[in-house]
Amino acid sequence: MFQRVLFVIFLCGIANGALAQKNVLSGQVQDAHGAPLSGVTIQIFTETQLLLQTVNTDTLGCFYAEINEKTPFKTLQLQPKYQPAVLANHINTLDMIRMGRHILGISPFEKNYQTLAADVNESQTVTTADVMQLRNWLLGKKPDSLHRRMYEHFAPNTWQFTEATTTNFTHHDGDKRAIIQVKRAELPRHDLAWVGFTSGDVAPAAPVQRSAAVLEWPVLAVEKNTPIVTLPVVYRGEQPAMGLQCGLSFDPAVWELVAPSLGEVAGVTEAHFGVDQQQAGKITFCWLAFEGETFPVQPGEILFYLTFRARQPDLPKISPLQLDATVLPDGVWGTDQKEYTISHATKPPEPPTTPAPVTVLQLPTRTTLTFHCDRAGKARVVLSNGWGHQISMRDVPVQAGSREIALDELQQQAPGVYSWWIKLPNGKMHSGRVVRSDE
Repeated sequence: MFQRVLFVIFLCGIANGALAQKNVLSGQVQDAHGAPLSGVTIQIFTETQLLLQTVNTDTLGCFYAEINEKTPFKTLQLQPKYQPAVLANHINTLDMIRMGRHILGISPFEKNYQTLAADVNESQTVTTADVMQLRNWLLGKKPDSLHRRMYEHFAPNTWQFTEATTTNFTHHDGDKRAIIQVKRAELPRHDLAWVGFTSGDVAPAAPVQRSAAVLEWPVLAVEKNTPIVTLPVVYRGEQPAMGLQCGLSFDPAVWELVAPSLGEVAGVTEAHFGVDQQQAGKITFCWLAFEGETFPVQPGEILFYLTFRARQPDLPKISPLQLDATVLPDGVWGTDQKEYTISHATKPPEPPTTPAPVTVLQLPTRTTLTFHCDRAGKARVVLSNGWGHQISMRDVPVQAGSREIALDELQQQAPGVYSWWIKLPNGKMHSGRVVRSDE
């Protein structure tokens, strides 16, 4: 009996000695929304870049690694990598809205990782420059498209990031993208909790169920002598919108996109469109109201205009434009703090009840405005580009009767969409659009 006890003690001593020869690294990896990340590959190196072991997280996002105690090292460097089979970044306009509220101090970030995620341009500060770069990624503008299928960053949940208000920055240990260090003094057992995320991912995940907000544009006919059509894209949501993103597509064999242009929302500019893929019939749009500078889009307002040239004459009444979530996932973020999906509706154009007060005549070398004037005086004529930036303004003496004014300054401009307005001596104002072409 005594010998048996000694034998058991001996075996336990061997086992304990074997266990004592191991250093253990374990922990869990989650995404930015708290879900476990399975299949994360974690490589464990020494400070001399000697690869000791490679482990993967399980279905609960957990990992476990044993390092022989006799292995010479001062610091272990853990480099996680993750490339899921589906698009994983979850980036949308809500992230830009959230970044804007943080920048303005309205709603600072609550979680440690968010500031690192919002530092899109890696300047160690979060500014509107990060918001603009994130928007360009969403729009697919080359070469910074965000259509990547991997998590860029991993950070410990305890990691702190202090934004710089002076030249003194607070850094985290290791490289920003994927190195986490563990000192030997922190062993023999060390548990880690990480969050994996992509640049810009600072907002909550999208709700599973979303009500719909409508974008509307008309069905237009193309005539042989007027191959240009301009579609007003109208927001028909029930709530004012703080942000909106969508993908649009058209058949490039039938239509050529001339240009987008300003509607009734002053904050919309050419920077909110991605047209790098227009030759393939794809357009992206991404806009947000930056609080204190621009205003939400109201129901019924024209978001923007899209002008197309038909490649074929005498097309039937057809809409050249389609909402396309494969180009960019759609979403509307209302002032009621809710997220909406987008549906689209078309409607026939309203027939004119009266003749147009101003007629535009375009010839290869001349564009004129023809109108009736009920009194003599001065007519003020303003020409702007498609985004409302004034090109010229002049006062033209006119007499009563039918009159014509040439837009000679248009001939000096590059091809594209332009807007004009005219104020007659009786105070009435009229406006419209015209396409400058090389043809």
